[in-house]
Amino acid sequence: MSTGWLWLLLAYVGLLAWALRQKHRFVEGPWWFHLRAFVPNWKFYHAVGWMPRLMVRHRQAAMSPAQTLNPAPSAWIMVYPRRQRRIWHLLHNPDTNLALAHQNLVDHLANDIATLPDEGRIEALPIYHLVLRHAAWHLIDQGISPGTQGSQAQMQIELRLIHQTRKQTEVVLCSPWVDLASVVAPESLTRRHG
Repeated sequence: MSTGWLWLLLAYVGLLAWALRQKHRFVEGPWWFHLRAFVPNWKFYHAVGWMPRLMVRHRQAAMSPAQTLNPAPSAWIMVYPRRQRRIWHLLHNPDTNLALAHQNLVDHLANDIATLPDEGRIEALPIYHLVLRHAAWHLIDQGISPGTQGSQAQMQIELRLIHQTRKQTEVVLCSPWVDLASVVAPESLTRRHG
């Protein structure tokens, strides 16, 4: 059995240890962006605070000529619903692990929005497009046809404290209406559902 993967893992851990020992404790660069996919966002361990939530909605195709110009959108639905727990999930739980990876994308997008300079454009970041694609796949998994007139994603941050009866919500990003089929590549549609 090859030990090449073990050397890669040790090199990766060594690189992270070196990065943490730097004086400024903040590492930048385009190639560091791809490494953060392996490291979850651990901000929730520091304190209870604002939690990012991804919401999505769609517009149905027009049923009459009057609806062609401005069809009514659906209600906002949360993309990260709670999963039902089973006892065997302690040993094997791929669905929840995938959902946590998707929520990690949303956490990273919320962090990028918070640190975006005033002249920066969120559309230029790859994480924005990954989250839009994730939201589009959520609609398709809910049975929404890619032939709908459009989909829209919204990033909300929510603060809910134990002593409060209602939550505080702030919208920090709302995407423009996009064609659902253009967000999800046609070849991935046939590979996933074909």
